[in-house]
Amino acid sequence: DTKSLRTSSLLITVVKSFFKWTKKQNLYPDIASDLERPRIKKEFKHKGMTPEQYFKLIEWADKNQSFREQTMWRIYAYTGVRLSELIGANFNDIRPDGDDILLWFQGKGRHEKDRYVILMEEPFSYLNKYIDQRGAHLPEDAIFVANSPNNNNGRISTRLVEYKFRDAAEAIGLDKKYTVHSFRHTAGQFVVLAGGRLEQAQWLLGHSGTDMTQRYVNAVEDIRRRQFAPERLLSEYIR
Repeated sequence: DTKSLRTSSLLITVVKSFFKWTKKQNLYPDIASDLERPRIKKEFKHKGMTPEQYFKLIEWADKNQSFREQTMWRIYAYTGVRLSELIGANFNDIRPDGDDILLWFQGKGRHEKDRYVILMEEPFSYLNKYIDQRGAHLPEDAIFVANSPNNNNGRISTRLVEYKFRDAAEAIGLDKKYTVHSFRHTAGQFVVLAGGRLEQAQWLLGHSGTDMTQRYVNAVEDIRRRQFAPERLLSEYIR
């Protein structure tokens, strides 16, 4: 598996470095110069959902979870925002700009720029309804709060959001490799599945380069392989 390949690659790197040093010190020839590291397929720690899995999760959430979760899952899937970004968003981060409604996020540190995502019709309509349900608020208030007296209706925690996601994921049979971060990978994959360019996925997810975004192409290949499986075609033809 990938973990074993990474271990092998690390060991080979150590061995190559050692014999390179022995040669430099005139202690022993470099007998490891021809050793090659195994190729490791670049993949994500957390899995992205297929369209079928996503719609199944949304269907379950609509029947079994609060409107807050229904809204959050849609925003995560339609925008690819990070878990912490949406939790950290305040009402004054929602800003109209021409015909678009933008949700802004502040960059971390000096090197990360502020960025935004566009809230399209479905996530924005759910957000509007959720805001109506929440009632009166100040511009600097958190958008999503924990409905608990213990939390004084303060900002919802990452732990609670992950817990709510696990409820939905386990209900539809997704293992622990699927987390809230899976929505981010799901959004990237869906851009590619919809025929979008890597550049568009990069804009959506805020990646500084296309190296990370390129992994979505690999993930999509497996989704398409299963979706258009030639074995099913043969099964129908031969039968």
